[in-house]
This record gives sequence, structure tokens and C-alpha cells, in this order.
Amino acid sequence: MLSATAAAFNAIFGELARWAALNIGKHLGAAETYMRLALKAQSQSRATVETLAAIKTRPTSTRGR
Repeated sequence: MLSATAAAFNAIFGELARWAALNIGKHLGAAETYMRLALKAQSQSRATVETLAAIKTRPTSTRGR
């Protein structure tokens, strides 16, 4: 589930960055808004991947041995 979430945030980032690029010459305010949202999506993707990595590298419990 976390992998799918990270992939979704990454796709959202790409699409919003593309929209920002399309608006940069015509509507600077819209381009800025799209880029801010894109960077927030990228940050969420990074945080999700870091969480996934932490879960995968967490040492296993030695209880019950």
C-alpha cells in the first residue's frame, strides 16, 4: 500500500510540474500554484518512500526465542 501511495504522489508531482511548465509563459500565478502543489506531492512521495524503507530495514523482534 505504501508503494502504491509513493507511486501515486510521484505521478501527481509529474503532472502538476507539467501543468506548471505549460502555464509559465501565460499565467505566472497559476504556474506558481501548480509548482507549489507539485513540490508538496514530491515531498509526500519522499516521506512515504522513507517510511517504507524504515519498515523494510527494521530489525526483527527477538521475542519468543
